[in-house]
Parts: sequence; structure tokens; C-alpha cells
Amino acid sequence: MAIRKIAQMGEPVLRRRADAKISRERQYLTTFCMVALAIGVIAYTGFLKLLSYYTQAWYYVALLTFMAVCIDAILSPGRGHVHRMARAAVVALFLALTALPSSRVISLRHTNVDLVANALHVMAVPDDFILVTRWECGVTMNRYYKGPAAWATIPPLSDFRFQAYQPVMEHMRAVDPLRPIVERAEKTLRSGHKVWLVGEAFVPPRGEGPPTLPRVVDSTSKWRGSPLFYNVWVMQVMGFLTSHMVHATKLPASDIRPVCDLENLPVQVMEGWR
Repeated sequence: MAIRKIAQMGEPVLRRRADAKISRERQYLTTFCMVALAIGVIAYTGFLKLLSYYTQAWYYVALLTFMAVCIDAILSPGRGHVHRMARAAVVALFLALTALPSSRVISLRHTNVDLVANALHVMAVPDDFILVTRWECGVTMNRYYKGPAAWATIPPLSDFRFQAYQPVMEHMRAVDPLRPIVERAEKTLRSGHKVWLVGEAFVPPRGEGPPTLPRVVDSTSKWRGSPLFYNVWVMQVMGFLTSHMVHATKLPASDIRPVCDLENLPVQVMEGWR
């Protein structure tokens, strides 16, 4: 009984010490997460600035995940029942508000290149030539297309493991970067075969030649990732094809479901030589 009485008398002291230890640990954790959050946001922003790419929404997924972990630790309620309930309510509200927009994104087709590749596998013959107007889609095309016809991107790239800008920059510095695909397209049409155009086809205005752009001689140039450069390349190729082909036919879409604009590529076939 005496031992029990002593333990009961010492319990408040031990509890206060335990609470003080937990409070210090919470303070250390909060300080660390606040510093990490500030440094992480600044460092990631600097990384994107140094990278100089045109960013997309998914570029920020890693940053948002890191921020969520830090903020969750900072706002951790410990033993506070009210704080726990409030945090659970905020999470439930967030899920309710994002459920409908998320369902729309999930049900959306993110590419139609797989459908295009399957169609070309059947329709294109070995001596045909497939031209993908958007070099970024070369990675997807390389994954899905296993047909007999040769294919290339604008500009002509050779490595489709990644969507890397460095090879594209090399074409920007070249004197005549489009010559290989123009010569291949000419050879294909002259021989009576077809050129399959996958992607947007920007045609020069009627009565005008395709525009030109100066070579990029500065490695720090802001042309990197510029859609204008890519569009001019496509217009130069289309200017050549439209001035020599006999006729072109657009293929109907093979899927009625909506497709994300980033990889919703139309297809047309060009034939004849004049």
C-alpha cells in the first residue's frame, strides 16, 4: 500500500516531465519542418528557373507532396482532440471538393497515339513513311508503334527513351536540320507510296512560303522549348509536302471518348508527286 501511495504521489511529476519532453520534441519537429519547407520551396523554384523549361502542372507534384508532408507535421495536433477533428474535417472537405474534377480527369483519355499506332500498323506498308509532327510524342509513338513502315519526328530525333531538349537544341543550331525527313518524304512520294502525317499540320498562308528562323548559336538562348520554333519547322515541312503532293486525306477519329489536348493527334495521308 505504501509503494502504491508513493507511486500515486509521483505520477503528476512524471507526467509533467513526459509532457515537457513531448513539447520539446514537437518544437524541434515544427522548427525543422518549417525550415525544410522554406528551403525546399526556394530550391525547387530555383531548379525550375535554372532548367528553363516550359512547365506543366505535373512538374509541381513532387513539390506539393513535399509541402504536404511538412505542413502535416507542423499542424500535427498531438493530443488535442479538437485539432484532430478539425484536420479530419478539412481533409474530408478537400476530398469532397476535388472528387468531381478528379473523376473527369481520370475518365479522360490521356493519349490517342496508341490508337493511331494500331491503325498505322494495319494500313501502312513497308515503303511508306510516317511523320510525327510533334517530337515530344515520339516517346509514345516509339512505345506503341511496331509496324513495318519507317517513321520520324520533326525534327528527326534518334533517341526516344526520354523527352530531352538537348537533341532538339542541336537541331536548332544545325544549318538544315529538316533535310533528312524532307528527302525521305520526297523519295516516298516519288515512288508512289504514302506519307502518313501524325499530328497538327501547320500550313503556310496561301501564296506565301514557309517562314524561317535564325540558327540558335547561343547555348543560353531562350528558344529552348519554344513552341514557335517547332511550329515553324512543321510549316517548313508542310510547305514542301503541299507543294508536291497530289492529294491528302484526313482519317476519322477511331475513338469517340474525349482525349487530352496534349496528345490528341490527328492523322492524314498524302499521296502522289507533282
